[in-house]
Amino acid sequence: MHYGEELILGGSLYRPFRFARPNRQSYRDYLYNQAIFSVMNVRMAGPVVRLKQNKGFILKQLAFWLKDRMEDVIFKRVSFVPASILDAMILGEKRNIPLLINNSMMKSGTVHILPRLYTKMPSVAL
Repeated sequence: MHYGEELILGGSLYRPFRFARPNRQSYRDYLYNQAIFSVMNVRMAGPVVRLKQNKGFILKQLAFWLKDRMEDVIFKRVSFVPASILDAMILGEKRNIPLLINNSMMKSGTVHILPRLYTKMPSVAL
């Protein structure tokens, strides 16, 4: 899936959970303030129908395209582990960093040079 694609997905629709830390806004309230009232848990094994492409904002599409190209250049020119660290530092993509490297950076106190990885719920916001 890419930015700007229109898709038909199957899944379970539900209201977001109302969990929160003390003195903090709940997840449900946060989504409500973003005009999101339901979330859908999409099963990966289910069918995905692609309707249309290029429906998004053209400048955002260009930004994602440039980011993909830069990521390709990094991984073609540098070996995997240093490339994954550069990818995280420059482009904010932490998904390629091996768990062992991430844990080592946490133990050594150098993980702060990487962008913070925000935990997301395994669902799609509508």
